[in-house]
Amino acid sequence: MTPGRNLASLLKAGSRNSGQIKYDQQWHRQAVDSSLRISPFMQKKIAHRLKAWLTDDPFANIEFVTRDFSLAERAEIFWHVAVHALDDDRSLTTKMGSAAAMSAEPTHHQKMVLIDYA
Repeated sequence: MTPGRNLASLLKAGSRNSGQIKYDQQWHRQAVDSSLRISPFMQKKIAHRLKAWLTDDPFANIEFVTRDFSLAERAEIFWHVAVHALDDDRSLTTKMGSAAAMSAEPTHHQKMVLIDYA
């Protein structure tokens, strides 16, 4: 999964230390898809309630965009991860969990674009 931008990153740090986790979270808060940016009015309203989350402005020239998949593509991803994975020593539960996770949301393994307009 993309570090700092999903539930799994919040639940398990992996090999990242607390500084790396904080950096990942801040980076993803600032690298927002421009079509998803919040209006100035809503920014003020939200900032009043969640100051800690909105202390930094979004990057002016960077957008983070992940690819989405159709239902058919998600089914194909599930099938390939569950059936054709090369690590045969995994349990069925682990295979199904991995297949479900990989088909549920695009990850950094599947396509991502970092656009720097500078």
